[in-house]
Amino acid sequence: MTPSPGTSNDAPLAQPLGNGVYLIDTLYLRPGLAASHLVVDEGHAAFVDTGAAPAAPRLLAALDELGIAREQVDYLFLTHVHLDHAGGAGQMMQALPNARAVLHPRGAPHLIDPTRLIAGSIEVYGEALYRQLYGELIPIPAERVLVVEDRQRLKLGLRTFEFIDAPVTHVTITARSTSTTVTSTAATTSASVTVRSTRSAARSCCRPRRRCSSIPTRCTPPSTG
Repeated sequence: MTPSPGTSNDAPLAQPLGNGVYLIDTLYLRPGLAASHLVVDEGHAAFVDTGAAPAAPRLLAALDELGIAREQVDYLFLTHVHLDHAGGAGQMMQALPNARAVLHPRGAPHLIDPTRLIAGSIEVYGEALYRQLYGELIPIPAERVLVVEDRQRLKLGLRTFEFIDAPVTHVTITARSTSTTVTSTAATTSASVTVRSTRSAARSCCRPRRRCSSIPTRCTPPSTG
């Protein structure tokens, strides 16, 4: 397989971080700037954010690299609907037959019907740059969207994830299992996402205008955070 720009022939797409957590560079703007994370537990898998639409083939190739069947992916945990975080969700949902997209109540409508999201993004970036950065935004069928309320919990293998409402359309995710901290596309001016696991507790946090980073995978403008 021909490596994507900015990658090495020897470097795996899915960089292991331990305890069933993998970092996948989404190559947003440049290598090393933004990432999706894959959590694997007892034969079940979930992505924390997908990156923009052009990253979807990399995420799917990472599953192949790890020997994880697409049917094993249960969830896309989408912390918010900015396109550098969730723009590839539609493509991923088409490829993952058993997955559900897990979203904040205010964010879900924009991925079910992304018309306004597309129009607003084109207004900001112009159509040419929008297409270059974000590609095609594919709607997610409403029946495959799981809207999580504050303190709702979901199981992934032996891990339990708790979703905590965070302003304005972000969710904080708390998991109980292994000991790992991961930052997924942390924007220095808007939001960051951390999945932190301990044997008894793990946290994924998404805080406006702060960093929760232990791994240098930050999005900077024109990232939307």
